[in-house]
Amino acid sequence: MPLVKEEKDPISGVKYWCLIDGLNRYTAAIDAGLDIIPAHIKSADEAKTYEYQIISNIQKADSQGGVLRAGRARLPDDAFVVRCGLPPFRGRPLFTACDDHPDGVYGFSVQCAAALSVEQLASACRNNTVGATTVARIRAMGFDVVPTSGQPWHATVVVPKGWSQAECDGLSLLFEPISNPAARR
Repeated sequence: MPLVKEEKDPISGVKYWCLIDGLNRYTAAIDAGLDIIPAHIKSADEAKTYEYQIISNIQKADSQGGVLRAGRARLPDDAFVVRCGLPPFRGRPLFTACDDHPDGVYGFSVQCAAALSVEQLASACRNNTVGATTVARIRAMGFDVVPTSGQPWHATVVVPKGWSQAECDGLSLLFEPISNPAARR
């Protein structure tokens, strides 16, 4: 069930609901045409909001049978994410690409690291075309990108087992197909 808190715009004074956690369920409820969405309402300052989000991420990792890897830095929101493979990454291709990673997360492989350009990340791809987005755009959809073992910039876009086709399609649309600036010829 989504977790929300009440916020107030500092300029206009208008009150609104701020989603703390549960974007996937919120989106599914909207897609299902619900006018009223059940939610847990919490009072939370910024620190408490982060605490709720961390607890939720730990619970998601536990529900996937995964573990959170200590010692791996959280990827910054502005980090680029590059998906190798044949575009358009829509529909079944991402579904079939998902698997349990040896590091204990479930999702699909990408190239991602802080402070690297798309060209640097794409140099790990043989394809003439790659898909590119940012960590922030993936997190805005309620998913995450975590560094995982493998190639130097290997990461995994973590998704829940049993995610929906609509979630898959939405995530696929985030990856803008571009000519691989570092394609191996």
